Amino acid sequence: MTSYIYLILQTLLFSFGGMAIKLTGNFLSPFMTSLFRFVIGSLILFCIQLARHKRVRPAFSFLVVLGGIFKAVHYMAENYGVMAGYSYGTVLVLPSQTITVLIVSAILGQDRLTLRKFFGTLLTILGVVLVSWNGAGASEFLNGQARLLLILSLGGVGAGLFNVVQKKLVADMDPVALNYSMFLVGALVCLPFLPAGGALLTGTPTPLSVLGMLELGMVTAVGFLLQALAMKRVSALIATIIQSSMSILTILWSAVLFHEPVTGWVIGGTVIFVIGILAVNLRKGKKA
Repeated sequence: MTSYIYLILQTLLFSFGGMAIKLTGNFLSPFMTSLFRFVIGSLILFCIQLARHKRVRPAFSFLVVLGGIFKAVHYMAENYGVMAGYSYGTVLVLPSQTITVLIVSAILGQDRLTLRKFFGTLLTILGVVLVSWNGAGASEFLNGQARLLLILSLGGVGAGLFNVVQKKLVADMDPVALNYSMFLVGALVCLPFLPAGGALLTGTPTPLSVLGMLELGMVTAVGFLLQALAMKRVSALIATIIQSSMSILTILWSAVLFHEPVTGWVIGGTVIFVIGILAVNLRKGKKA
């Protein structure tokens, strides 16, 4: 039961991610936001480690470094895509994340690419395209939304590869130490990209924008810690169902709080890719 609570809390935290990115973008560049997400998240995990063990020793290995790189790709792409588009753009990360995990699992021989998963993947791709298209003309889509779709999909690839590495290491490493180490690497990876993001400060911070940045740091520290703890006991299907509800909540927050145009294309596309994600993850008797 505790694992389910962990996943529900994680889903709630993540559902506010798009809103928090938008608010933070009022005073920080996308890459600076990515760096701060890692710094704040690492500080929180540092304090947790210090309280538990009275000492903090990051553990670096080839896979830990890879995990940090993948998470940096996720954050930089997601922050850039959402700041340039709508806050509900974060929902486009989950589908490409799911497809990435499926492909990697198939390559590593950990899962089979069945006909059901193939059609689930097609539905996922179709849903993502519909959300991105959002009723725009062909030229408008190709010149605008298509670019953001590719950027957010890249974020999903990074998130998916991070999940693969995290799942591989969490069986042998303490989740707090694991995420702390990978997030330190992620912060270092972001540093060379800061000049490419233009002005580091894009405006004057407000209480809401600072709160948004703190929420992103909390998501980084607590959200992925909750995920790592829950992955050991919750089935993949149940975990996916709970996490997929994040898409619905994110769209709800964007419509209610930001009054963003949530059209039938967005709602219909989201329903389609959630069905596709569930089809891809449907399995019996396996643990996440």
